Amino acid sequence: MSNDWRRLIAGYVPPLANFLYLIALSVLLTLADQVPLLFSEIQKLRLVGRSPAQGSFGLLHEIYGSHMSEVSSMASNLLVSWAGAAARRLVGAVVLASILSIAGCTAKHAVVVPAPNATLASAPNSAQGSDEGVTVVLQANAWDDFPQTLDRDLIPLRVTIRNQSGHPLAVRYDNFVLIATDNHRYTDIPPYQIKGNTYERLSPYWAYSDAYYIDVHLPTEAMLQQSISQGVVADSAETSGFLYFHMPTERQPAITFSTILVDALTGQRFGSIDVPLRIEWF
Repeated sequence: MSNDWRRLIAGYVPPLANFLYLIALSVLLTLADQVPLLFSEIQKLRLVGRSPAQGSFGLLHEIYGSHMSEVSSMASNLLVSWAGAAARRLVGAVVLASILSIAGCTAKHAVVVPAPNATLASAPNSAQGSDEGVTVVLQANAWDDFPQTLDRDLIPLRVTIRNQSGHPLAVRYDNFVLIATDNHRYTDIPPYQIKGNTYERLSPYWAYSDAYYIDVHLPTEAMLQQSISQGVVADSAETSGFLYFHMPTERQPAITFSTILVDALTGQRFGSIDVPLRIEWF
C-alpha cells in the first residue's frame, strides 16, 4: 500500500471513530432515559394481573422500536453540521440525563388499583359498588390522552354511574371524595379549577432540535372534554367521565373512593357508595 493511501486512511479513521462513538453514546443515553418508564410500565402490568411477559415485548418495541430510524436521522444531521449541532445535542443529552436521573430518584409515582376486598367489574383494572339501585364503576389507570404524564400529578379515575334507583340522581363534584387511611379527604377537583403545569415527552425528540420535553398547562382540552359533567342522571340512565383528585401528600397504602347519593328534586340523601382502592408507590 502506498504512503498516499496510508495517509488518506489515517485521516479518515479518527473522525469515523468519533462519529460512531457519538452515535453509540446517544443511543445509550436514550435507552437509559427510558429505563424508569419501562420499569413503571412492567409494574403496572403486574398490578393489573398481567405478567410482564404478556406486555413487555410490545412495550419494548414501542419504546425502542423507532430508535434505529432516529439514529439514522441523527447521523445525517451530524454529517451536515458536525462541530455545532452535534456537540450541542450531546452536551444537552448528558445534562438532561443527569437532571432526569436525579429527579427520577426523588419523584413519587402512584399506581391505583382495586383493593383485594373490592368488588371487581368487567373492565380492566376496575371495581364497583352499589346502593339503593345505583351502581358506580371505577376504572383506574384509564387515562390515555394528552398529557400522557397526567397520573404523575393527579389521580384521574374514569367513573360510570348507572341509576336504577327510581330517583333523579344529582351529580355534583363535591359529592365525590377519596378518603385516606389517616382520614384525610381528597375532594374531586372541578376540571376548570385545575391549575398547574406538567411535561410531555416529545417523540421522536431528535426531530425537535434540542428539545426533549414540552411544558403543558393544565387543564388541557382533553381533560375538560373527558371529565364527567355535573347535572342529573335520570332514572334508568347512566353517565360516565373522568374525575380528577389530588395526589396524596403521604404515601398512603390504601384509599377509599366515596360518594353520596342525592335526590336531585328534593336534595335529600338516600344512600352512599364506597369502593376500596390500593395505591402502589414508585
